[in-house]
Amino acid sequence: MKKSLLLLFLIAASIRSFPQDKKVLFVIVDGIPADVIQKLHPTCLYTIAKEGAFTTAHVGGEKGGYSQTPTISAVGYNSLLTGTWVNKHNVWDNDIAAPNYNYWTIFRFFKEQYPQKKNSHLLILAG
Repeated sequence: MKKSLLLLFLIAASIRSFPQDKKVLFVIVDGIPADVIQKLHPTCLYTIAKEGAFTTAHVGGEKGGYSQTPTISAVGYNSLLTGTWVNKHNVWDNDIAAPNYNYWTIFRFFKEQYPQKKNSHLLILAG
């Protein structure tokens, strides 16, 4: 958790140095429950959130249901980036053996919406 908070502090410290052209910073705090973040209220994370938003995401699917998803990093990241459950994006573990690229990621949506911009306007940090 200390590494994640240090990374968030460094991001918060440098966020003002971004060029005037707007950027998107998507921070994934992996392995730290939302209630712990809200209880500790890390200044660095909330400094970043003041410039945009802070929200939680559920990436586990319905337990025992069609959408049940393993709580493994790569699986959750793919669920967040594609907006689909594991039974659609087909990333069942960290090996990412046979992903289903038929589902758009936020990068593809971005490219469709802003073809003149580069994906460098998107920065995703996972920790």
